[in-house]
Amino acid sequence: MTRTPVPTPSGTSTSGQRTLSVLVYSSSVDTRAAVRLAVGRRPAPDVPPVEWIECATAPAVLERVAAGGIDLVVLDGEASPAGGMGVCRQLKDELASCPPVLLLIARPDDVWLATWSMADHVVPYPLDPVVVAGAVAELARELRARAASAGAGGGTAARGGKAAAATAGKAATARTRKGVGTGPRAPGAGPRASGTGTRAAGGTTTKRSDGRTGTR
Repeated sequence: MTRTPVPTPSGTSTSGQRTLSVLVYSSSVDTRAAVRLAVGRRPAPDVPPVEWIECATAPAVLERVAAGGIDLVVLDGEASPAGGMGVCRQLKDELASCPPVLLLIARPDDVWLATWSMADHVVPYPLDPVVVAGAVAELARELRARAASAGAGGGTAARGGKAAAATAGKAATARTRKGVGTGPRAPGAGPRASGTGTRAAGGTTTKRSDGRTGTR
């Protein structure tokens, strides 16, 4: 497994610029080089520069992707002995959060296998640099949009949680001032009284006008 160029651990290049970590898998060094050449250093102006991680075996792919820090995966469907389709399906099945996968296929009939593999995008051989770079850029944009959406959702949930906590605090303060429902229930204690009457097990005890008591 090789890496080009060497990044800092935070996912940025040595110059401090944010990078797009792309893992390319193929048993052929020529195919890996062709993918890198097709995508180039930056597939589109609105996409970060690419940091390439190369893998020549399926176990290396599984280990590296599972370790995290990979933004996008490019898999060679013609790799041997483990083809990219099977590797893609394994990644999708085994990882709770799998990066987007671009699958390279050689035959039109492989489209149904690409669907089975759950790949996010498919590009046919021979590799067209414009098509490959466009696919990588498209997946990078989708990844960025999902991250922005998740961040916005988290902020909304946090604001909602703070508002709910504030409302609950005000309600608790109001109950405390009224003397209603204050304090936790002690173990084995009965329910808090909510009214002024007293109810016995056999009914309600009342006092009649003649001074005697009765139960109904």
